[in-house]
Amino acid sequence: MKNALVSAARAVEVVIDVLSRAAVVAMTALVLVQIVLRYILNVPLPWVEEMTVFLMIWMAFMGAAVGVRRGTHIAMTMLVERLPRGLARVIFYVSTVAIIAFAGVVVWQGVLLVISVGNQRSAALGVSMTYPYLIVPLGAFLIILQACANVVDPPRPASVDVD
Repeated sequence: MKNALVSAARAVEVVIDVLSRAAVVAMTALVLVQIVLRYILNVPLPWVEEMTVFLMIWMAFMGAAVGVRRGTHIAMTMLVERLPRGLARVIFYVSTVAIIAFAGVVVWQGVLLVISVGNQRSAALGVSMTYPYLIVPLGAFLIILQACANVVDPPRPASVDVD
């Protein structure tokens, strides 16, 4: 079970990495095309801004899951670093359970949100708002997966060179 969970978390991390890189490339290309079309040819595309915003939101939610797995989110560690190792470990597990619980609420509320916006269309692209909002429950589910992997295989603290 432990190996399957950690393997799944690693596979998801790789997929997120590839998708995030593709999203950055797509956003960059779209913005460059929009600049050329708007300021040189004077024929802007109305949907580019909306698409880049949707891609950025998806990247943020996917990146949050990777950040949970790697332990790279902003944290106030001054107190925890001064605690005995056993107590620090307990605090790590308690905070991880809190992350899982919060993400569980976000999954539930995200599903309700996706259902409630099913009839709405985006202004420029004209797609169902289900697609942009789908990342809320999906991203929270990915956070739960990565946090569960942290329970069985905690992330290694990053070394910081301050010299």
